Amino acid sequence: MLRRCRFLREAVDGLGLADRVAVVQERAELVGRDPEHRGRADVVVARSFGPPAVAAECAGPLLAVGGDLVMSEPPTTDDAQRWPPAALAELGFGGAERVEAAYHVVRVPLLSPTGDRWPRRVGIPAKRPLF
Repeated sequence: MLRRCRFLREAVDGLGLADRVAVVQERAELVGRDPEHRGRADVVVARSFGPPAVAAECAGPLLAVGGDLVMSEPPTTDDAQRWPPAALAELGFGGAERVEAAYHVVRVPLLSPTGDRWPRRVGIPAKRPLF
């Protein structure tokens, strides 16, 4: 994680985005419970983070209502199976939609605040995914 975060910080600085982008080196479950970060992000970007259930549970608490989880995805999948609407709604998300881009990307909007019970303790989202 250290090398990845160092690279991201350099990229953010190099692109002149330091006033708008935060790179946080910490477990996502812990950052999602930190009042400094909870409910404040307009966008959470996930690439090679984990399966959709883990990414959604960890990203939801970080997002402000109206914000988006943007995640890289395999080129051909059954989005309804990978991103079940009922499970997403439990976390405050709307439906997942494919975005036309150079990469295969899914955008999932947060429609209502993620409940205080999310994210669960460190490691639990991956060990016992919601969907």
